[in-house]
Amino acid sequence: MKAVRLDTYLSIVLLVAGTLVFMEAKSFPQTPGEFPVWISTILIGLSALLFIQSVTNRHDDKKLDINNKVLIQIGITAVAIGTYIILLPYLGYIIASFILVLSLSILFGYRSIKYLAMTPLAAVLLCWVVFLFILNIPLPGFAE
Repeated sequence: MKAVRLDTYLSIVLLVAGTLVFMEAKSFPQTPGEFPVWISTILIGLSALLFIQSVTNRHDDKKLDINNKVLIQIGITAVAIGTYIILLPYLGYIIASFILVLSLSILFGYRSIKYLAMTPLAAVLLCWVVFLFILNIPLPGFAE
């Protein structure tokens, strides 16, 4: 397949995502809608800057060669995230998230037992602490 500029396509995807979030957040009531409006505005601005940089800086060598292996990994990642969404209410946040992060780590080639044990655990616990104690939002299946 033809080599593509990752930053150009990424900036377009993020620009579209930011615009969609902005439009949806504008339909929220004033106070709950402020945070997503600000975040989407920042995302749109940074995406526009990335797009301008990627278009004007053509001498840069950063290209991504998309081959069948990459496409298969993207497909497996999408299926894994879909499965995670389905299993989340049944397994709870901690178990489902640990399985997702561990599975994706193995998929992307990490083989160190130390990495495979510590990274999913640290990522899941960090998110759990942030949501439960800082944002005061209980996650599914634990401390509901």
